[in-house]
Amino acid sequence: MKYKAIQLIDKSYAVGYGKRYYPDTKTANKKEAEVNALMMSARWYQDKMSECHQVLNEKYPDHIDPVDPLGYLA
Repeated sequence: MKYKAIQLIDKSYAVGYGKRYYPDTKTANKKEAEVNALMMSARWYQDKMSECHQVLNEKYPDHIDPVDPLGYLA
């Protein structure tokens, strides 16, 4: 996962990565921090997938199936 729930010095939780965290995600509830971390990670990965799709579409416009752009369907 890109982000995870981390416990801060004051025993609260926040979404972070490494030793950094997002102050606006600070909460007293660990489960809430974990859910926020999952949502933020999913968004980050979705953005990266969109960037990849855009590059593929620019370089190889004839090779992308509009119904199955990433080739997942068998």
